[in-house]
Amino acid sequence: MNTRRHSAEAFTLIELLVVIAIIAILAAILFPVFASAREKARQAMCISNMDQLGLAFMQYVQDYDEQIFPPTDFHFITADAADNFTGESVLEPYIKNHPGQSSGSVWVCPDVSGFYDGPIDSWASFRCTYSMNVFLNPPNQYDPDPDVCYTPPSEQLTGNVYSWYNSPYSNESNLSYNNYPPKGIGIGRIVAPANTDLIFEAYVEAPATGQPLSQCQYCGLSPEQGDYMQDMGFWNTQSNAVTSWGYNLQPATQPRHKAVNNYLFCDGHVKALVPDRTVYDITQHPQDNIWLVRDGRSGGVVPPSQAGGC
Repeated sequence: MNTRRHSAEAFTLIELLVVIAIIAILAAILFPVFASAREKARQAMCISNMDQLGLAFMQYVQDYDEQIFPPTDFHFITADAADNFTGESVLEPYIKNHPGQSSGSVWVCPDVSGFYDGPIDSWASFRCTYSMNVFLNPPNQYDPDPDVCYTPPSEQLTGNVYSWYNSPYSNESNLSYNNYPPKGIGIGRIVAPANTDLIFEAYVEAPATGQPLSQCQYCGLSPEQGDYMQDMGFWNTQSNAVTSWGYNLQPATQPRHKAVNNYLFCDGHVKALVPDRTVYDITQHPQDNIWLVRDGRSGGVVPPSQAGGC
């Protein structure tokens, strides 16, 4: 009676190498796809954050006679009688989502890391990575037209644009801290709400070289207000961004979500756009700029910069 013998044949070295090479090729193809999918998910979460902030803005406007609060009040945190910060901001009554030392609130883009983990009553413990458009200020006796205070290309790289006493073009300081009363612009003064930015993804502060994160009080926080100069990806070099702001920053030369940032507009919709880059001349974009409130809209012109114009 004949018996059949089965012999177990092993893989040859060549066959193993071929299989390994195929796996490596598939991994090289799929890993970037997975990374891109994760980034798209983070961008979608960021859009959701902005959308919720936009709904809160709309509710605030309805409650306060069609007035938007000034940009200096955006993500400002109040303190109680004992001088402990409470997490209560202008929009918080409409959101109820600003816990201390939390990176998962609607105020924080999930792409940002590196926050201050100090005492819970610190202002910097209530994190925010978005900034409000500084041009959304009411006119007054100092500046009948807030739009005139944009920073021209000649001043964008000098490092003088932050301080109002160093530059006549400082929208960041001149429009907010020094001149304007604590009230907002009327929503009716915004000529093109669907084309005018309300909040945007701004750069955030980082520790100095060699400084531990625990010693960086405002790490991870964005400016309360700003314009295209605080926009992520505006700067060609990191040193120019740091010079402009005056403090160390997380990488500010690339948009937040690869090629785009998210922007919340004054009509409440959110859109992903490629940010403007240095050197940006807003007078060359009278119709398609997203920053100015009135000038350049409906066939108008952007006013010329002038010394002392702000």
